[in-house]
Amino acid sequence: MKAIRLNADNYEVRTTLGGGTVRDLMPEILGEGAVAYVIEGNLEEPKRYGILYQLKEGCPNCGDDTLPNRWKADIAWLGTSLSGAFGDGVSIIDIEDTPSLGSPPPGGWWEEEG
Repeated sequence: MKAIRLNADNYEVRTTLGGGTVRDLMPEILGEGAVAYVIEGNLEEPKRYGILYQLKEGCPNCGDDTLPNRWKADIAWLGTSLSGAFGDGVSIIDIEDTPSLGSPPPGGWWEEEG
C-alpha cells in the first residue's frame, strides 16, 4: 500500500507559521482521523483506492493483537478506479511508500465488514 497525493482541490487549506497558506489537510467531510489517500498496488496496476484512518478503539479492521502495530490500520476502500473512488477530475500528483504500514501482513489488508 502506498500513500498518494491528489490534486490540491482534494485538501483543505491551513495557515503556515509564516502566515502563508497551503492545501494539505485531509477534508473534514471524510470524518475524524483521516490521514491519507492510499492505493493498493501501483499506478500501472492499481488494485483499489481508499482512505487511511488513524486507529480507533474497537475498529473492526484493526487486525489481531499478534500483529505488529504498523499493520493495524482502519482503511476505507472506495473502489478500483480513481474517479470511482474520489470523483471526476481527480489526478495523482505523487505516490510514496507508507513506511509506518510497510508491506501487507499475511492474508493481505483487511476487508470492509458487512
